[in-house]
Parts: sequence; C-alpha cells; structure tokens
Amino acid sequence: MNIPFSSILYIQSFGNYLKIFTDARMYLISETLINITTLLSENFQRTHKSYIANLDRVTKATRTHLIIENIKVPVSAMYKVSVFEKLEGLPRL
Repeated sequence: MNIPFSSILYIQSFGNYLKIFTDARMYLISETLINITTLLSENFQRTHKSYIANLDRVTKATRTHLIIENIKVPVSAMYKVSVFEKLEGLPRL
C-alpha cells in the first residue's frame, strides 16, 4: 500500500495495528508505531504513546493537543517538549 506522506494527517496505534488517517480515508494496517516511525519523513512526530502526527498539517496547538483538520491529537507530557520544539522549527505559510 502506497500512501503519500503529504496526505497523512495522523496515525493511531491499537497494539500491533495502526489506523492511518488521511485526507480521503482511514487505512487499517498490521504494524507497530515503532516500525512505521522508521519509514516516515522527518515532519512526523510521536505525540503520545499511541499517536504520530504530521506536523505539516497542524493548524493549531494547545498544551495538551494538536489540531489537525478539526481533530484533536493528544500530546502527552512525555513528548510535549520534543513536539513543540519541532513545531517551532517548521516553516509556516
């Protein structure tokens, strides 16, 4: 399955399965977050033990969530510093 990185909004983990949410639809694949992280480009960031977000698609950020297409993606305390440091370094239009 080939999914363009730019179409991915975020990824949610359920054990050894992932839900990949894109502009068009949701894909369910048998994979772990750790394994898929090695395949993703640098604009993807782990935000929580069960989530990876495409930082290029973030429209708003709060202390506890990233907003992507009006969807709240959680940011846990463990990943908070790295998420917001990376967001600050991204060019914005």
